Amino acid sequence: MKRFILHIAALLVVSFSYAQILAPMGQGLPAAPKKIASYNDGVVVAYSTSFDAIDLQIWNGDFWYKLQRPNLEKISESYKIIDLISHNGDVYLATGKANSTSSKTNQISRWDGSNWTTYESPLLASSTSIDKLFVEGGYLKCVGKFTTGEENYNIVKLDGTWQAEGNLITTNIVNDHFNNIAKNGNKLYAVGKFTSPADPNLSLAVWDGSQWAVAKNPPFLAANIAIGNYQDRIVVYGKSNFKTVPIRASFGGVWQDMSAGLEAYDVEDITQFAEVNDNLFAVGSFTNKLTSESVNIMMYDGEMWTDTKLYLSDIEQLHSSGNKVMVSGQFSDNARLNGIGQVFNDRAQITARVYNDKNSNCLKDNDEEWLANYPIALKGEAMGLPTDRSGQVYLQVDKDKHTLNAETYNYYVPTCPDVEIDAVEYRTYYGTALGVRQLVGISDAAIHISDLQSNKAQLNEMKKAQVCIENTGGQPINDAIVKVQFKGDISDFTSEVAYESFTNNEVIWKVDVSGNASTCFAISYIIKNAEDVELAGSVSLKAGVKDSDLRNNNSSIKYKKGDTEGNSKYCFNGKTINLGTESIKYKVSFKNNGNTTAHSLKVVDELDPTLAYMINRKIHAITSHLDNEPYSSFDLVYLPDGQRTIKVITHFDDLYLASAEQDKDNCEGFIDYDILIDPNDLVTGVEMCNTAKIYFSYKAGSFNEPIITNTVCSNVGVTAGITNSDNPGLPSYNKDLTIGPNPVFNFIYFKNQSNKKYSINIVNTLGQSVSDINIAPFNESKLDVRALESGVYFIYTDGVFAQKIVLH
Repeated sequence: MKRFILHIAALLVVSFSYAQILAPMGQGLPAAPKKIASYNDGVVVAYSTSFDAIDLQIWNGDFWYKLQRPNLEKISESYKIIDLISHNGDVYLATGKANSTSSKTNQISRWDGSNWTTYESPLLASSTSIDKLFVEGGYLKCVGKFTTGEENYNIVKLDGTWQAEGNLITTNIVNDHFNNIAKNGNKLYAVGKFTSPADPNLSLAVWDGSQWAVAKNPPFLAANIAIGNYQDRIVVYGKSNFKTVPIRASFGGVWQDMSAGLEAYDVEDITQFAEVNDNLFAVGSFTNKLTSESVNIMMYDGEMWTDTKLYLSDIEQLHSSGNKVMVSGQFSDNARLNGIGQVFNDRAQITARVYNDKNSNCLKDNDEEWLANYPIALKGEAMGLPTDRSGQVYLQVDKDKHTLNAETYNYYVPTCPDVEIDAVEYRTYYGTALGVRQLVGISDAAIHISDLQSNKAQLNEMKKAQVCIENTGGQPINDAIVKVQFKGDISDFTSEVAYESFTNNEVIWKVDVSGNASTCFAISYIIKNAEDVELAGSVSLKAGVKDSDLRNNNSSIKYKKGDTEGNSKYCFNGKTINLGTESIKYKVSFKNNGNTTAHSLKVVDELDPTLAYMINRKIHAITSHLDNEPYSSFDLVYLPDGQRTIKVITHFDDLYLASAEQDKDNCEGFIDYDILIDPNDLVTGVEMCNTAKIYFSYKAGSFNEPIITNTVCSNVGVTAGITNSDNPGLPSYNKDLTIGPNPVFNFIYFKNQSNKKYSINIVNTLGQSVSDINIAPFNESKLDVRALESGVYFIYTDGVFAQKIVLH
């Protein structure tokens, strides 16, 4: 049997090291994008498939989804994806000639959210090239080489139809060309090859909105090669006929050196710039003069260029969108980092996988599968971090020593010793594989009962519920006794599977469940007393068989009187969560209020960070529509204030949910989340709030903007709504100072958005000062509180009470 050392599992086909990390975006893409463009709050990408078709996908911040495929030619040596842009909510894709001598037709296609339209324009069809799309004055425009009659132009504008405007800068229509463009103020700068009688080697041109002109006093005399934006300035990489700096930026019309740090490198080429926040990234070919190491992404932090060491063998594109920088290329780690990733320069990353170590030797064999949704314990962190569908998790951490291992979970126990990683640099630490084996002879029956629509009931309303019996042990269960007791009057009871008896409003079934499996069936009944109806369910094993955990042997539904509300969220625990509670239960209902059938649906529930840190065993998701086979995926989310949380995404693919207009009885469904927590983590006064997003798709390749549910808040051990703001004796902190998270686990993060310096003091319940820190104007900082005892603390700013926090 072939084996491999567990610490080298599934390495990338590219090599990363030493500095910035590349983090996955959802489940990644099937191929590296040729073009990326910002779209609403996410991005849209275009790529060629394995059989050379053109596909596009949209990342909406929660998941990727594929658009309807445009009816275009296949990618070839003479036909390519040229550019991609979004404008006024639509997506524009430019495709066409791979070279000026190709016989292919240049095209621009528009996706309006539901259909593709390809413009039939003589200007585009007869063009020698189309190079770049941009927006100016509210119009979509295209840079290229266009002909109308005997006149030649370099820009066309979409104003109902495509219209030529301006003059010609590519005088040599065959050999001149555009490489790239960048906008600055009301001007468009272009690098390429432009010919004039005075100088045949011009490479920087400027468009002022009506006319092209060659740049006066360009930054580089021999060749201006790459162009970008940085802090409202134009940045250019180029070469001169004598030794000079490789990068210059415009300052008030004067080109100045912006190459500090590059003197330590041989700069062979730069192809692209991308800006995010105060950093500028450059893609190219660089060689460290001291180590002879090759680098292809450098970063400028406002003062100097540094080596990111984020080396990828094949980079297709850098793209900046909002406060994010994305890198695309031909790379994959056989998990979620496929074709595209997001760059971070303020954290390290540990990748780890869990596998079923059947022979308990802590070496992964070929017949030992990776385990999805298996929690990994990171010492010092309360959160159980679940693996993704490929069995991998990406842990983003501070510089420190970190100890991790698979948790003891669902009667699986670790077979490998703890792994310690000394994260001394902001880089990715690869290849940790963690073995687990299942204990034998274990039976553990659990029951989950959920209503198929809501938590409310009307008199004489027909209700449908789902009963699920789960065996989390490996030993099969035979003849388990399942009971459902109705407290309150019902009639017309039916069951999807045969029951043993139904007396005194109690139904009894006998159920068999295989190891590590579950079985579900539906029941229905009519409510005869809407004031007080409750279903109490239980499961027990037959005599002589031990149930290893009795805590999950009961489940119930307690209805409230009222109408069912679609697209809403409810917490079964109520507004107050009692100390000692072992599970938090939410229901998300969805209802198709459109006028046509929904093809698919995705529900995204981002847990309150406090709740995410309390999870100790499992998130159990129960859904309606058994024939649809929905599934839930779990993503770790890193919030701006440094907190981590878990995003639960439930996917209903090929759902075909009728609209309320078509079928009012079959237009809705639900998801129940039963989140098992450690009751010892509950702290009086802590508030947990949750909101879900519901995405409907009414046509293949399109998802509507999400429906945002109501926000559900629950307080631990106190009446909901009592906060500092309700007590006039406790003034709130300055609105320009952000403090979080609450509760705190390792660090308190401070963000000062004012020009004032703050002195922060942490005081315990005895009134003793235990820590302090100063926050400079317009600055961010964090306070390490890992040495403090768990409990309640008070934060004072400049001697004034600001906030009460709970430290775990």
